[in-house]
Amino acid sequence: MALTHPAGQPGAAESIWERAASCFAEWRAGDTAALDHLVRCLTPVLWHVVRAYGLNQAAAEDAVQSTWLALVRSKNQITEPAAVGGWLLTTARRTAWRMKATESRSLPVDDVDLAYALSLIHI
Repeated sequence: MALTHPAGQPGAAESIWERAASCFAEWRAGDTAALDHLVRCLTPVLWHVVRAYGLNQAAAEDAVQSTWLALVRSKNQITEPAAVGGWLLTTARRTAWRMKATESRSLPVDDVDLAYALSLIHI
């Protein structure tokens, strides 16, 4: 993978998005190690995205893992390697949003409170 500046100047470091696109293209071409590089490159970015939704650590880990799983399942739908970064960010945002919405709908209840509430129900 040659290091070039976006304007084509040799020697300048490539951006994280260019690296991600290169890794994705190499992975789709059959280089399984390229997926590992892609994961190492973009997981920190995805982590920040999902944590911005207020997910706790465990939920954030699940959201990032779900995002990577979605990529593995959908890799052939992404025709342009340069789009992989945006695709991953969008998928991570949507996953985090769904998880946060589900989390806010469920309210943990203490067993004592639950027993009392159930005792009030007359069937």
